[in-house]
Amino acid sequence: MTITESTRRQLFSKANRLQVIRMDQKRHAAPQSTMSPVALGTWTVEEHRLFLEALDL
Repeated sequence: MTITESTRRQLFSKANRLQVIRMDQKRHAAPQSTMSPVALGTWTVEEHRLFLEALDL
């Protein structure tokens, strides 16, 4: 994968050598969701337990 000059300018600062610019992770974090687990398609604890038991078969 090639890093373009534009990307390099955004992510690296030029000191004596290239140095990675640390970006605030909270800015990029997914927004907090109030949707129910069913709406998100995630499993309940019981469903997950049953899945793990089925893997042991």
